[in-house]
Amino acid sequence: MFAKITQALIASTQAQTTDLTVVDTVSPCLELRMRHTGAKTWVFRYRVNGRPQQRLKLGKFPGLTVAQARELALFAAADVAKGIDVRTRQKETRATADRERASTLVKFIEQQYEPWAIANLHTWKTQINRIKLDFATWLEKPMMSIDEPLIEKWRAERKESGTQPVTINRKLQRLHAVLAKAVDRKAISRHPFAGLKPC
Repeated sequence: MFAKITQALIASTQAQTTDLTVVDTVSPCLELRMRHTGAKTWVFRYRVNGRPQQRLKLGKFPGLTVAQARELALFAAADVAKGIDVRTRQKETRATADRERASTLVKFIEQQYEPWAIANLHTWKTQINRIKLDFATWLEKPMMSIDEPLIEKWRAERKESGTQPVTINRKLQRLHAVLAKAVDRKAISRHPFAGLKPC
């Protein structure tokens, strides 16, 4: 079905027993797919570098309005005109985000460090519990974002609160061991403690 997509058209048009696709006459590469279940998804159709036609999901209606969907389609069309495969780029962006989520401190501890610690450290439970307690605000951070300035700031805050240098060093030694294992497993490329001196 070809039509100028408006809020009123969407409200008055419902897929019945089969799915319905409405192609926008204002932005011909934009379509709204209406499933018989009631779900409505914006899709951008394109062809790049002579390849078969591709489809890029832009979002769902009503979360994405008609005007917003047209704007996203316009941006996508501009990128396609430059030879960019926007669907491939979207997949790569998602894959990067997934890798970053998987490389958070807590994920590495639970998925890789803890199994190693159980097999190699008698005090593994205490060590891991202390790390999670001492660095609770860092657990959801990608390990790549843990750097020397962040560590220095953490250390300065502990000093100001009256924590003894020997205690600060012990806490950092535990984290150091986790990050060393992350370097060994190639989860991070460089140990952030490389230029850090003890208190």
